[in-house]
Amino acid sequence: MGTLQRDSLPQKCLFGLTLILMGLTIFLASPMALAVISFLSLITLTLDFDLFNSTSDKHLLNRADFILQVILMITVLVKFLLLARPTVV
Repeated sequence: MGTLQRDSLPQKCLFGLTLILMGLTIFLASPMALAVISFLSLITLTLDFDLFNSTSDKHLLNRADFILQVILMITVLVKFLLLARPTVV
């Protein structure tokens, strides 16, 4: 059964940071910037497991942040691979 918890400031900040990284991923087209965002998304995913009690928690912020983290990781990796692929001459 899911536990109910109050939104703490670090959890809200992590969600905001995830939204900022998602926005940067959408608007930036530099492979170097996307590589940095990819690394930061791995760090924020790790922080997600540290700040929230469990992935089975039914709390809205927990679920939204975890789903957004996974979408961010997939999006930034796909965009990085598409932009950084070698060009055939």
